[in-house]
Amino acid sequence: MNTFAERLTVAVAANFAKPLEALDELWQAQGGEALRIVSGSSGKLYAQSVAGAPYDVFLSADLDKPQALIDNGTVQAEAVVEYARGRLVFWYPAAERKPDAPLLRSIMIDSNTTVALAAPRHAPYGQAAMAVIKRYAEAVEDGQGARLVQGENVSQAYHFVASGAAQAGLVALSQVQGLDDAHYFLIPASWHEPIRQGGVVLSDSDTARRFMQFLKSDDARAVLASFGYEAAP
Repeated sequence: MNTFAERLTVAVAANFAKPLEALDELWQAQGGEALRIVSGSSGKLYAQSVAGAPYDVFLSADLDKPQALIDNGTVQAEAVVEYARGRLVFWYPAAERKPDAPLLRSIMIDSNTTVALAAPRHAPYGQAAMAVIKRYAEAVEDGQGARLVQGENVSQAYHFVASGAAQAGLVALSQVQGLDDAHYFLIPASWHEPIRQGGVVLSDSDTARRFMQFLKSDDARAVLASFGYEAAP
């Protein structure tokens, strides 16, 4: 018999879709019903939530969008729950040596390369990526540097690289966990603002509130660590 009979619909930022699938298994093992998972860019999911989409929980890749739902009265939650902190990587599958800061620079100033990132307008990982790219802004803005292609979210940016449409990309560490680490460089945290990922309960559901508490549990934190996320303080 399940402890939490209610099945939740969770809207989740694309970078966190795979970790949430693993967390779903843990949630079920602890008595919860299987989650309905809807993934996309944080910006699009926010807009859908404002429009009344039937989500129980919104897990964004930032704190701002869940906070905006509270501020504009879409939800009655008291505060945003910071559930994880993400990390950005420079992923270069064809690298002949392990990517590092000098190799990243050479790629960014090379007009013969294409680099994928999430759209900064919608995706916090895209905003972090642009902070990195601005380190080489002069070359990029003058059209002398790498050609930038933007995915709607960080998942699409990843697929641009995986498909060969882009030679390299600035994507989430969680997406390349399990791949050969000789092909990616962990971007120093000081190069961009922290990717603080926050969530909020959208429905009047005790089960949803329990799920948010579950995300802060030691077992859930262990799952987060296995996907390259840092636990929120």
